[in-house]
Amino acid sequence: KSGAQATATVQNLLDFASSHQGKKQNINIAHILDHSIALAGSLYAQPNGLSFNDIALNREYAEDVPNVPCFTVEMQQVFLRLLRHAFYALCDRASGTGFVPVINVEVGNFYDSVWIKIQHNGNGLSPEAQQDIFEPFFSNTTTLGGCAVEQRLSYSHFIITDHHKGKIAVTSSEDVGTTFHIQLPLE
Repeated sequence: KSGAQATATVQNLLDFASSHQGKKQNINIAHILDHSIALAGSLYAQPNGLSFNDIALNREYAEDVPNVPCFTVEMQQVFLRLLRHAFYALCDRASGTGFVPVINVEVGNFYDSVWIKIQHNGNGLSPEAQQDIFEPFFSNTTTLGGCAVEQRLSYSHFIITDHHKGKIAVTSSEDVGTTFHIQLPLE
């Protein structure tokens, strides 16, 4: 079983790596999300705990979404990091009885942009963590405030804003969960 998972993971990565040719390609963003979700299912699991495949995952993809010019591999990295963030937030909250972990993924279009929303009902981010989740980590002190180093998404922010001229934002409530919003321009 572990060998089959490793083979699936490697094949998935090879498929995406071969599609990256140094320039943006017009790609269906839902396909990248589906590949990222499949890869997350083979990567993320807690020993004696929650597995990514145990999480209820709801997909809502609008039918009229045009292809987006993007670097496929980079977008997969962004989605994997966001799904990883969701997975660990759900693991932190899953210890409570009666909790049903859920991730919702939506894709739609609005005027000249494609919008992606990844939402989970795990532990949310504090206001301080929301302030610096997209900032690179740097500290001259031993006391850490805001977002933990392993939860930071500065590279994802860089890929979305610099490489794709898009926008990424987060909304969160510590008791309700977190939603990541991504806007990618069609041109």
